[in-house]
Amino acid sequence: MVVLGRPKGFRRSYMQWREDGIPPQVDFEVHSPGNRRLEMERKKRFYFRYGVQEYYIHDPDPGSLEGWLRGRQAFRAVPKMMGYKSRGLGIRFFPWPGRDKLCIIGPDGVPFRTHQELKTELDAETERARVATDKADELDRIAHEAQAEATREKASARREKARARQEYERAERERAKAGRLAARLREFGIDPD
Repeated sequence: MVVLGRPKGFRRSYMQWREDGIPPQVDFEVHSPGNRRLEMERKKRFYFRYGVQEYYIHDPDPGSLEGWLRGRQAFRAVPKMMGYKSRGLGIRFFPWPGRDKLCIIGPDGVPFRTHQELKTELDAETERARVATDKADELDRIAHEAQAEATREKASARREKARARQEYERAERERAKAGRLAARLREFGIDPD
């Protein structure tokens, strides 16, 4: 059923008296083998009594679709459902003979997708998300490894710099020592060069 003017949300059943008295504007019934004609007529009268504007019954086995519009005293049958446009929803119906052969075109001109089509799309989307997640995980792993390698290189560079500094300081001490020895030799009159 379609109820305009009520907030979206899960309802186990629609209780009009709890919904500010707003009736469903459009009701769809899917016929099942257990439905009897009298029960369907009773439902149709019930929906008329409580303000439904459009009422449709789809029987998936033969692929038939019947529609009724609210009149003054009762529902009036829609004479031709093929291509019929719902007043309230702006959707078009294209029933064809054969099991589940009902095509509904939205107001935007795009056909409604079947449950199987939606499931296939969802599965494909889920697979794309899984592949993207796997790629992101691999990139994270590569980045982590690169960061670890950079950290190791940085530590190695620090060690090399410290070793070079120690070597420089040792060379400076040796130079100073050589300078002192040369000065002592000069004191004794010996040319160190």
